[in-house]
Amino acid sequence: PIHTLEPTGPKSGRPTFKPTKESTKEPTNSPSSSPVTSVTTSVPSPAPTICEERMKWHPDEKFSVCINDFDYPPEWNNPNVENNYFYESLEECCKGVFGTPECPYIDVCNPTANPTSSPTLSPSESPVVT
Repeated sequence: PIHTLEPTGPKSGRPTFKPTKESTKEPTNSPSSSPVTSVTTSVPSPAPTICEERMKWHPDEKFSVCINDFDYPPEWNNPNVENNYFYESLEECCKGVFGTPECPYIDVCNPTANPTSSPTLSPSESPVVT
């Protein structure tokens, strides 16, 4: 078939607002005679998990805080070294990185324990750690 941007024949008159009875091989501007009754869907994804179950605690790249986000060097995912960087809890991270049960941390699952009542005019110098 030849595709053009202009009409290829005489005008057919006013629309009838009735669907065609037979299917067409080429796309048309007219509706089909019956609705599509089957829909193809992909396999559903697993149910979402809570943040704490997905996130592992680890030091930030400067080893200044423990954090539970996905922002860490890709080489830390190596099975030979991942036990050196990832921890199941904040306390384990603090002990493993700083040698104490408490340390500076950033919890992305609970980002702001005490939010400010209104925005400030300038950004803070460093992240707020609790």
